[in-house]
Amino acid sequence: RAGRGPKAELAYGDLFAVAKQRGGSAAQTSAWKRYLARFPQGRFADDARAGLCMRASRDAAVACWSDYLKKHPTGTHAARAKGELSRNETP
Repeated sequence: RAGRGPKAELAYGDLFAVAKQRGGSAAQTSAWKRYLARFPQGRFADDARAGLCMRASRDAAVACWSDYLKKHPTGTHAARAKGELSRNETP
């Protein structure tokens, strides 16, 4: 209901924690997806995308981390993304 303003975005920070406490990983994953749909370039986008990648299946994780690096080449989780991708390269 708060729209796309800064207060709505900040509220998602609290929502991530509450979702995890009340609904576990699935609820937190859902909150991350809703956040990214509303704020694709938002202040929590880096962490939300990385969280989704960490929870993705092996095959989906490769595509997820690649997408993460395109959107956040110098992001907080860039080193992890590069490491995950290098581990999954085919010889």
